[in-house]
Amino acid sequence: MAVSEAEQARQHTIQQIAERYQPLFKYLKSKKCLRQKSGDFTFDISFTGSKYGELRVFVSVETAIAPPDANCVFISPIVNLTRKYKNIDSYHVITISERERVIEEICRYIDDYVLPFFARFEQIEVLSQEVSTQGFLPHRKNWDRFSLTTKRFLELYPPSS
Repeated sequence: MAVSEAEQARQHTIQQIAERYQPLFKYLKSKKCLRQKSGDFTFDISFTGSKYGELRVFVSVETAIAPPDANCVFISPIVNLTRKYKNIDSYHVITISERERVIEEICRYIDDYVLPFFARFEQIEVLSQEVSTQGFLPHRKNWDRFSLTTKRFLELYPPSS
């Protein structure tokens, strides 16, 4: 089966991003994600797309102390970690110039927002307290405070009284 031009563009974009973050993240080509493990947590930056050349980027955190079918404690499009309120969370990467711009934007988001977000999990007690009062993303005004994944996180890592 031939790979479409849109899929080739998407794969090239993902590969370029992945190369910048190795060896910090392991690139799982079959899953189209960058993965890092630290303690109980697995941090993923996942890429999906459409047949029209769009690329979507998601950030997720899983924990090893939960059953495999309920181990996700956070998942969101990458744009939600930023302070940008975009209705569209996909990128068009079919043209070279747009692809280069998208690579730079996504890498900037990873550096400025994703890596600091993942670092918050190093101080689980502080994070648990913050999540219990504000959710994972306080700048989103309770966007995720009552979500299933947030509740699961607080059950597994309850805040100290």
